[in-house]
Parts: sequence; C-alpha cells; structure tokens
Amino acid sequence: MKKLVMVFMVGAMLLTACGKEEPKVDQNTGKQQLVVAMDMNSAPYSYESATQSDDTVAYGKSGYAKGYDVWLARDLAADLKRELVIKKMDTKEFATALDEDRVDLVMGALFDNSEEDDLVYSDVYFESGICLLTRKDDKSSSYSKLSQFKKAKVASLGGTFFDSAIEQIKGVKHEDARDSYAQLIADLKAKKLDAFVAESKIAEQIVKQNSDLAIVSFAPKQGFQSGKGVVIGSDDEELMEKVNRFIKKQKAEVRSENMQKASAVVPSFVPEETNGK
Repeated sequence: MKKLVMVFMVGAMLLTACGKEEPKVDQNTGKQQLVVAMDMNSAPYSYESATQSDDTVAYGKSGYAKGYDVWLARDLAADLKRELVIKKMDTKEFATALDEDRVDLVMGALFDNSEEDDLVYSDVYFESGICLLTRKDDKSSSYSKLSQFKKAKVASLGGTFFDSAIEQIKGVKHEDARDSYAQLIADLKAKKLDAFVAESKIAEQIVKQNSDLAIVSFAPKQGFQSGKGVVIGSDDEELMEKVNRFIKKQKAEVRSENMQKASAVVPSFVPEETNGK
C-alpha cells in the first residue's frame, strides 16, 4: 500500500505511475485546470478561511483557502498559465486520488518517502522538522531522547510520513493513525495517547492554542531523522519538469515571507469536541 509523506522538512512534489488524461478546461476562463488536493487541516501550510481576502484562494462551491502551500499552488498555476482548482480530502485518500487521475498534484506538509513507496517526488522547496507532542504535566514532556518513549502509545495523521516516522522509536506502541489533528489532540488530552508526531510548524501552532500540551525538546541527534517536504503528482513528466523549474526559480525570500504570513493567523487547533465545553 502506498504511503504519502507528510513531514515538512524539505518541500518537494511526487508523481504516480498511472496514465494521464488531458487536463480539464475551466468553463469560465478557458484555461486548463491544475487540480491540487490538500487536506486543508494543516496550518500554516493549508487551511480554510471564513472570509475572502487578497491572500485567499477560492475552492469548492463557497470556500476559501490560505496558507504556505496554498500560495505555492496559486503561484505555480499562474506560472503554468492554468486555473487552480483545490480539492479538499483526507490524507488517506491522496494516493488513491492520484492513481484514479482525479488530481494532478497533492500538496500540504508532505515529505519524501521514496524509499518506501513508488511515487515520484519533486525537488525540495522547504525545510522543516519532525516533533513529538505530549501533555505538559506528564513526565515525558521533559524527555530528551526518543528512546525514552519506549512502550509509549504514539500516533500520527493517517496516510503521512509522520506515521512512518513513529517506527524510529524502538519498542514504541504504534497506535492507529488518526484522521485529524483535532482528534490527535483530543486523544492525547484524554490519555488515550502518550504522544503524537507532527511537523514542527504545525506543532508550534498547536501548543500556542493548547497550553496544556508541550513539544518535546530532544538533545542533539536524539530526535527524529529529518524528512524532505514534497508535492505529489502524476506520471506527466512534462508537468513535473515545469514544477521543478518553478521551484528552482522561486526566490527564498518569497518563501520566507509566505511562511511568516501563513503562521501569523491560523484557525483553531482546539478539538471541536472539547472547544468551549
């Protein structure tokens, strides 16, 4: 079974080995569409906005999207002279959507997992890290080595590299993957989990909004091995060549500014089942 990589360490893009149909044409603009799947639940990379603004991208019938990868997709579509279409879906659906040719690319906190799957990845476009979150009042919040989480119940988001990263903890109790960060947070607080894995920027936003949680601070070389962030695509070699050319020419300053802007205001990571109750 194919696994996608959702670890923001170095941005990149992927391709599957399936036949590719001609891109659909937007009825309003006459442009070919660039269909990109995102989970829209991974701030500051991709998330929903209640209102329209200069930095939002319309998606679905009445939704608005924003975030680091949303803007990357927007700028990529403009560079390719295509009409961007964002499709919201769970991370577990990403590989199937690519195989069935329902999307051209998958973006949003993805990591290169080429050693374990048969997807084709783009060049790197962003570097980040992998974090472990636990309850602040638990003794594990002061741990400094992954090895100290032996026998701990640890989970992550389904269909992502983070789920694979759990195996770096020897003797860990690898719990079933969850469908959302809200569910991971709720299960951690309810002590159904001892910890969960997340990308560093996402982890920072989570602890800002959940003061009873903490990011484990590992000693040098005692934490997770880093991953390569990516975008996932099809077997369309011409499209991937254009994607990689775009990544190479996009300025580092632009990426840095976009990350700062994306991290400034993000939606709540407080679980719906506990928020306000």
